[in-house]
Amino acid sequence: MKKKIYSRKMVAALSSSAGIVQQLTQVVGGFVYRTIFLMVLAKEYFGINGLFTNILQMFSLTELGIGTALLYSLHKQYASRDMETIRGLVSFYKKIYSLVAVAVLVLGISFYPFIGSVVDISEVPPDVNLGRIYFLFLIQNVVGYLFAYRRSVLEANQQQYIDYLVSSGILLVGYIVRTIALVIWKNFEILLLLGIASDILLEWIFYLWIGHRHRTVFTGKGSVPEEEKREIYKNTAGLMCHKIGSIVVTSTDSIVLSKYVSLAAVGIYSNYITLVSAVSGIVTRVFYGIQPTITNYVVEKPREDSRELLFRILYINMWIASFTTVCLYLLLNPFIGYIWLDETFLFGKEVVMLICLQHYISLSRLTSGCFVNGCGLFDKDKVRALIESAINLGVSVVLAKRIGIAGVFVGTCVSGLLTYYWRQPYLIFQNYFGKGLLRYWLVMLFWFALTAAMCFLGDMAFQWIPNTFQGFIVKMLAAGIGSNLVILLLTFRSEGFRYMWEILMGILRK
Repeated sequence: MKKKIYSRKMVAALSSSAGIVQQLTQVVGGFVYRTIFLMVLAKEYFGINGLFTNILQMFSLTELGIGTALLYSLHKQYASRDMETIRGLVSFYKKIYSLVAVAVLVLGISFYPFIGSVVDISEVPPDVNLGRIYFLFLIQNVVGYLFAYRRSVLEANQQQYIDYLVSSGILLVGYIVRTIALVIWKNFEILLLLGIASDILLEWIFYLWIGHRHRTVFTGKGSVPEEEKREIYKNTAGLMCHKIGSIVVTSTDSIVLSKYVSLAAVGIYSNYITLVSAVSGIVTRVFYGIQPTITNYVVEKPREDSRELLFRILYINMWIASFTTVCLYLLLNPFIGYIWLDETFLFGKEVVMLICLQHYISLSRLTSGCFVNGCGLFDKDKVRALIESAINLGVSVVLAKRIGIAGVFVGTCVSGLLTYYWRQPYLIFQNYFGKGLLRYWLVMLFWFALTAAMCFLGDMAFQWIPNTFQGFIVKMLAAGIGSNLVILLLTFRSEGFRYMWEILMGILRK
C-alpha cells in the first residue's frame, strides 16, 4: 500500500514538474519573442494576434466538455485495464473530435464576414490582410482538434509529463522559427505562416509517435458499453456549463477591448497578461499536480482530517497568492515601462490594481476548486459557471463603454467575487465538511487585508526609488524578500506554516 501511494505522489510530482517546465518555456520563450516582435513591428500587430486567438477560443464551445468526460472514462478503464473498452473510447474520442473540428471550421468560415464588427479597420496596419491571417489561425485551430485524441491516451495512462515535455519542445521550436522569420522578413503574415506550419508539422510527428508507442490501443475499434456512454453524456451535460463559463470569462476581454477601446489597447493588455499568466500558470500547474492526491485523501480519510488538510493547503495557497500579487502590483509598470519596453506600453495604476486583484481572486480559489472536485461536488457547481460568464460579459461591456479599459477588468473581478469566490467554499462546507465555513472566511479576510496593506505600503515606499535598472533591482528585492518576510513573521506559529515546513524539509531530505 505504501509503495502504491508513493508511486501516485511521484507521478503527481513528475507531472507537476513537467508542467512547470512547459510553463517556463512558454514564459521565457514568449517573453523573448514578444520583445523582438515589438522592436520590429508595432503593438497593433500583437493586438490582432491576441484578438484572433480569443475569437477562436470562443469556437471551442462546440466541444462542450465532452473531451473531459471522455478522459474521465479513459482514466477509469486504464485503472481496470479493460483494453476492449479503452479501444472503443479512443475510437469514440476520435469521431467526436473530428466532428468538433468540422464544426469549428464551419463556425470560423461563417464568422469571417463579421470580423469588421470587432476590429476597427482603420487601426489595422496597411500591410496586413485580415482575411488571410484569420484563416491561418483557423487552420491551426482545426488541425489541433484532429490531433487531440491521441494526446488523451498519455494523460489517461499517467504519462502526461511526456505530453508536457514534448509540448515544451514544440513551443520552443515555434518561437525560434517565428523569431527567425521576423528578423529576416519583418513581415507579420510570413512569420505566422512559417510558425503555424512548424507547429502543425511537429504536432503531426508527435501524433505518429504516440500511435506507434501505443499501437495496441489504436489497433481495432473496440466497443463502449451503453452504460459507459450514458455516463459520458451525463458528465458532458454537467461539464458543458463549466466549459461555456470558462470560455466566456477567459476569451472575451480582448474582444471587448477591441470593440469598445482600441486594437492598440489589446496589444498593451497582452503584455500585462503574458506576465501575469506566467506567474499564475506556474502556480496552477502545481495545484493540478496535487489534485489526485487531494481526491485520494478525501476518499480514504475521515472528513475531519480532510477539513484540516484543506486549511493547511489553503495556507500555502494564500501565501503564494499574496506574495505574487504584491510583487506584480509593485513591479509590473516599472518592468514594462522602464526595463522591457517604454512608457507608451503602460496602463494607469488603477488598471494595474484591477489586473492584480483579478490575479489574486483567481489564485486564492485554487484550494476550494481542488476540494470541490475531490469531494465529488463538481455537478453542483455547474450553474455557477453560466451565471459567472453572464455577469462578466454584461458588466465588462457596460463599463467598457463608460470608463474604458478599467471597465473590462472590473467585470472579471465582480463576476468572480459574486460567484465562485463564495460559492465553492459554501458547497464544500455545507455539503461535505458540515462546519468550518466561518473559520475559512476569517482566514481569507486576514490574507486579503495583509495583501492590501503590503501593496499600499510598498507603493508609498517605492515612489522614492528611481525608475532605473538599478532602481528596479532594488524594488524587486524589496518586494520579493519584504513581502515573504512579513508573511513569515506574522504566520510562523500557525499550523499551516508547520505543515508547509514539514513538506519542504521532507523534499530536502529526499
